[in-house]
Amino acid sequence: MRTLRLKGHKGRYVVEINSLEALQEEPHVIEHQGKPIAVITPLAQASLTSAHARPLDEQLAMQKEEIAAFHQMYPQLREKYAGQVVAIYQRQVVATGRNRRDVLKQVWERFGPVPCYIERVDEVLPRKARIPSAWKSERWK
Repeated sequence: MRTLRLKGHKGRYVVEINSLEALQEEPHVIEHQGKPIAVITPLAQASLTSAHARPLDEQLAMQKEEIAAFHQMYPQLREKYAGQVVAIYQRQVVATGRNRRDVLKQVWERFGPVPCYIERVDEVLPRKARIPSAWKSERWK
């Protein structure tokens, strides 16, 4: 197992990686001030430690089902929950509230960290779409 040193300056931390191939071959321990704080494990050797962890493709399929359920139930949701935020899990409304954070907290308290769909029930569909984007710093090439 190799060791990587965490370097910090003014609240920013960096781990210098010299070889991506080495990261794929064996685990690396990240140390800060001589103490181990984390491990980078190659994906091929990684095991899921959470009872709720699922492969990404399975999570995406479940998310699509919850989104489809939201759209299918939308007329009833609009009648009962207009203006509120709802959480859909296993094709059912499992939590409601005024904001996403409160609704997510309710879901996690009841079911743990499960994949669910949380959305505000607006007056009309389609809703605004937020498309995240990524930018690449020239500094890290």
